[in-house]
Amino acid sequence: MDFKVRKISKEHKKYSQYFNKIKNYIIQKYMHNKKLAVYIVVFIVGIGLFQSLNTPQKITQFVVDKIAQNIQKNKLNYTNILITGVGGENHDGAYLTDSIMVASLNSKKKHVLLTSIPRDIFIESEAFSSQRINSVYANHQKLGHDIAMGHLTQSVSNLIGQEIHYNVMIDFNAVIDLINILDGIEIYNPETIYDPFYPTENFTFETFTLAPGYQTLDGDTALKFMRTRKTSSDFARSKRQQQVIIAAKEKASKLELFQSPSKIIDIFEAIKQNIQTNLSNTQILSLVQHFKDINYKKFTHLILNDNPTSQGSFIYSPPLSEYYDAYVLIPLDDSGNEIRTYIQLHQNYHKAMHFNGKLVVKNGTKTQNLASNVASILNRYGIEVTSIENADSKNYLKTVIKNYDLAGSNTLNAINQILPDTINKTIDNIDPDIPIYTEIILGQDIADIINEIDSYNQKIPIITKAQSEYEAFKNELTEPKTGSNPDSNLTNNVDADSTDPKQESEATTNTSSNPLTE
Repeated sequence: MDFKVRKISKEHKKYSQYFNKIKNYIIQKYMHNKKLAVYIVVFIVGIGLFQSLNTPQKITQFVVDKIAQNIQKNKLNYTNILITGVGGENHDGAYLTDSIMVASLNSKKKHVLLTSIPRDIFIESEAFSSQRINSVYANHQKLGHDIAMGHLTQSVSNLIGQEIHYNVMIDFNAVIDLINILDGIEIYNPETIYDPFYPTENFTFETFTLAPGYQTLDGDTALKFMRTRKTSSDFARSKRQQQVIIAAKEKASKLELFQSPSKIIDIFEAIKQNIQTNLSNTQILSLVQHFKDINYKKFTHLILNDNPTSQGSFIYSPPLSEYYDAYVLIPLDDSGNEIRTYIQLHQNYHKAMHFNGKLVVKNGTKTQNLASNVASILNRYGIEVTSIENADSKNYLKTVIKNYDLAGSNTLNAINQILPDTINKTIDNIDPDIPIYTEIILGQDIADIINEIDSYNQKIPIITKAQSEYEAFKNELTEPKTGSNPDSNLTNNVDADSTDPKQESEATTNTSSNPLTE
């Protein structure tokens, strides 16, 4: 028995030395000549075959870790990947990026953050004319993919305040093919979907319906589920897109497609003709290996929206008259810092942002609705306030935060980044026998500046004006018309069946007099 053990040990040592020589040679060559990346792919596929023969899994992980060293990250150790969706040929607005999402991946924290960017975000740039973000790529596509994607990537980077390391552009056919390769996906549809104007090829329409409840979707139906918007909103569509991504990841895990690098390459090869990316095959393999086992329940989902009562509501629609009668979305905060802070908080304190303890905000001043206003601000960032109360006194001059958090101080750190530095906060640790608990007693210091830090309340007059203009615009549409207006500036991103500026289309039209187009 001892002899056999020693013999096996020597065999492993011999193969290990041989493997290390090959590994070091390939990595050395790769660093000097990136064209040899394909050899690394073949090498890892070979390792996948060895795995089927019970070769130690740590060999695969070792090579993956080596490749991962070349993957870019930000200062919080996240890799940001811009994911965009386009219609492709034979569809209206073939190159409009009507689906825009940033996937932030952290291999150390085993955390995935998905941030959906509304396609109507208004972009101002020194490099090109002001326009909606979904038309940036389309209006520069004639200059080549790299230039067009560069403009779009920089636009998203400026919006979220972080570098975008990689990009992936997917057209409709890739979505269909991928879901069909997985033999369908399981999703939960919260409400009935009825869209009588779902766009199809050759600029026609069809009716798309989907019952509520758990559904199994094939490729075609999954694409419609992701794209439909006529009877919901663009923000709801963003949520459905994230649903499909998660469902596809879970189905691939269930089928154990991530267990073999060769299977990953097979899938990518099957759909790559409908995908453009600056990620190499080796980088894709490395990212898949690092994130294949993360439970979807640990994903963080962020959707920028204009609902003041919901998380992520850092944008709003300004008056049509200020944007050539076009529907656009812009940040509530003129500097755009709120959006940047929002995303950074969910990267830096992603566990604390899912705080499941009790968070109480109390008004310690005579200023009415102070606690409600501060609670709304915290809720927008994703920190859920469980109770709004009056303090034991209305004479607090300084804001006091009482904190006892069994998970650490990150909840407190996140709150401190949201509340202005000008507030002289007093931090107290309360009775450790109390369950996870944070209490904020608002003092006069925050009452004096609440109007300066509550960006939504600052914009209420403008939002009210915008709503009035939009209602007037809809009323005009219902009146009989004797002819068309040749000077209309609503042709950019407007559906063929509607001139409602909120019903954006899959098409774009360049209008030289309209700064929303190029």
